[in-house]
Amino acid sequence: MKKNKLNIKFNLSLKLFLLIFLICISTLIGIIINSLKEETIKLEKYTSKDISFTYDNNFEIINEKEYIELVSSDEKASIVIKRMEYTITNQEKDKYEISNSLAFQVVKDNPNYIEIYNSNKNNIYYHLYENYELKKQIEVINIFKDNSIYIIIYSADNNEFDLYKESIDIIVNSINNRWTYEEEK
Repeated sequence: MKKNKLNIKFNLSLKLFLLIFLICISTLIGIIINSLKEETIKLEKYTSKDISFTYDNNFEIINEKEYIELVSSDEKASIVIKRMEYTITNQEKDKYEISNSLAFQVVKDNPNYIEIYNSNKNNIYYHLYENYELKKQIEVINIFKDNSIYIIIYSADNNEFDLYKESIDIIVNSINNRWTYEEEK
């Protein structure tokens, strides 16, 4: 018996086909490997004489004047952080009433925002508002710490709101566990 040998001639069109095939396969493998890689979260620390907190690389600081404003990298979410003096006069008032008043001040110009949630956990007061027409949510978090009230206002579209929950928790926990500016010196 004679063995038939496979005789392939590598003409120009076959070489071009193999080259394009290898490029496509390499690109697909690269995309798969890149998508399986875990995103690394880099923590940044912001410190001033009035406030210090930690935030992750999902946000970037764009304003540091009267308040600190952070915007997400896709610009679909924002966080505003402000510190107020917690005076002796205010300390005589109920923290829940103060927190409600501060949260209401955030949404008072837009009556379409409806409070859908509020709670208190260890002197941290949460108020969640939603605007069904604009499909936006605003969470106002008030932290009572020593002689200060830290107000954190987080806003995002309804479909993006929960994406940054961990980022907000990092900021809240770092402010709540904050040491004083004098201790830093």
